[in-house]
Amino acid sequence: RYSSCAESYDEAVGDIENAQKDLTLGDFNAVNIVTSGAMTEIDDCQDKQHQTM
Repeated sequence: RYSSCAESYDEAVGDIENAQKDLTLGDFNAVNIVTSGAMTEIDDCQDKQHQTM
């Protein structure tokens, strides 16, 4: 079940890593955008999981 979300989780991790870099640069707008994208990746996958149950 969780393996089907692995790609989404990998993308979310990449987004969080990018957010850390943006935070270091003081680009708070980019941090907001990228972390929002990470949350969307996870939420979308979880929603698909619930629909198939």
